[in-house]
Amino acid sequence: MKGLKRICTILTTIFISGCASQNIDDVYVENVKPSNGVVWGTMSYSGVYADYQLHFQNMDTEESIFISLNSNVNEDGVFAISLPEGVYRIVGWQVSSPFLSIYKKGEAHQSFVSSHQKLTYIGRVHFEQKAPKAGESPVITATLAEHFSIDASLLSNSYNYLDQQSRVFKAHMQYGEICAGCIERSIVTAAQSR
Repeated sequence: MKGLKRICTILTTIFISGCASQNIDDVYVENVKPSNGVVWGTMSYSGVYADYQLHFQNMDTEESIFISLNSNVNEDGVFAISLPEGVYRIVGWQVSSPFLSIYKKGEAHQSFVSSHQKLTYIGRVHFEQKAPKAGESPVITATLAEHFSIDASLLSNSYNYLDQQSRVFKAHMQYGEICAGCIERSIVTAAQSR
């Protein structure tokens, strides 16, 4: 019975992650809607979770979107998603395993703009798990850093059909810890608490 619950939890996580914005693997830049831009960066982690997500929101429409390690990030750690033009605000992050999800949500200071037919670099998102003390929950932080020259070469290797010279530019981001002052919640599933 525990095995069936574990499989259902994993499948649910994959299904939910699949609802994220379309990855550029499926949408060549030339085919991106004229009113959309492409937002890209890289994601890395140190920890043992099944999925890592960065959550953000369109400030005009309030539509929530997330980038998921499982569905939006390739083997080089690069993500590139098509987004309607507009200003977006980072609103938190989430890490998940089959039995535990840790959320940090709230108003973050990081924001970026998706611009018409441009490739907007937002930076490298890194999740780090610090060793917890006995009986304590894991301590996880997410940071945003600028590694443009390294990440641009990873983008070029991943998507060699992109004309980087005319389309790639850096967003003016506030780098550092993501959602440092946000509220953190941990959700332990019933299967874990037995």
